Amino acid sequence: MTSKLCCYSLAMPGYDRSDLVEQLIMSITSMRQHNKNVAIVVFVYGSLPERLGHAFSGLNVRIWQLCSYPTRLQRLCPRGAFALAEYPLLHKFLNFAEISSLNPSQVLLLDCDTYFLNDVDYLFQKFAKPDLVAREEVGSSRSYHGYDKDMIDEEQLAAIGCKLGAKPAPPFNLGIVLLNNGLWHKLAGLSSLHVNYAWRFMLWMAENPSNPSTNYGVEGLGVDLIRSNQASLTPDDYSLRLPYPSANRWILDEMSLWMTLGHLTGIRYKNFPRNIVLQNGEFNDEMENTNWIACHYFSQNFQTISNWLTQKQSALN
Repeated sequence: MTSKLCCYSLAMPGYDRSDLVEQLIMSITSMRQHNKNVAIVVFVYGSLPERLGHAFSGLNVRIWQLCSYPTRLQRLCPRGAFALAEYPLLHKFLNFAEISSLNPSQVLLLDCDTYFLNDVDYLFQKFAKPDLVAREEVGSSRSYHGYDKDMIDEEQLAAIGCKLGAKPAPPFNLGIVLLNNGLWHKLAGLSSLHVNYAWRFMLWMAENPSNPSTNYGVEGLGVDLIRSNQASLTPDDYSLRLPYPSANRWILDEMSLWMTLGHLTGIRYKNFPRNIVLQNGEFNDEMENTNWIACHYFSQNFQTISNWLTQKQSALN
């Protein structure tokens, strides 16, 4: 039995993402600086980047190679896999069967762009009672930044859930997610539902182009493939489409997971305090604070946090 388990997931696209690999290495290295014993597993879809094998030497990291990302999607959603494979984020929450086989007591799911300043064990100990603990999503009604209906239309999300007999999870960010009380066992049986929600939202996106007048007016990845393959889609396919309750099409994985969790009853949710788990630009306000545990800094801030680490190291020398 693995007591406390930290999980990363990596699916390399067909183009260079060495930045993603470097983020993962930095994340695990920072964790190991403060905790030498917690179990770490990296799920890798497809080929293993050579850099990882060398970088993880001596860090006690298990690498679990899986089939390719498109192959996993094909098994879960045969009709939509051709388009879903263009969207690179769904794999992060498709590893629950493998996680269940390790029989952990707690599971911490982590994005590659996460940095640790203190011992990860604090999160396991302090937040062991709720079923799921994460930061509230930026732009949600629980965000201290304020509610942004373009980012997440929570009324529409709830209405979709009501129509389908589900109560969607309160919108939370997927960068750092702690699971307790065996929730991963329940989610292991819902991977197909999760992926099919993404497919249903994408079908709607294909008929409703992104609005460039919003702050999030970028088209969803894979949507153009649906449009160019309309002849191969059937009325039954299009009957599945669901209105996507956000102008931000990048958070498709989050929207699909919130809906999936809505089919489970009695789930207890809690927010990580923002002085303990930072996200995005909050890092800029907490550079002098040495008490936070982890920061999901979002990939666009990679250079900022790298510069900060360089300055920090120089001050120690």
